[in-house]
Amino acid sequence: MKIRGEARSVGHFAAMLYASQPVDLAFEAFLKELPPEYATMAREFKAFARPRKLKTPAQLLQVVILTSRS
Repeated sequence: MKIRGEARSVGHFAAMLYASQPVDLAFEAFLKELPPEYATMAREFKAFARPRKLKTPAQLLQVVILTSRS
């Protein structure tokens, strides 16, 4: 995937999630709108099968949203 003309890896986005940043209130509000069992469903349907640098389904979802914005 290309973002702003540079190749970026999932590891780069994982590092962005751990960096000290202001809380993304829009993303927090979005998570509250999801069903409470969304993380369980992500694992059940293999959308989040092998956690590596991204440790939670919410982090994976945030990476997907961040990459779709550019």
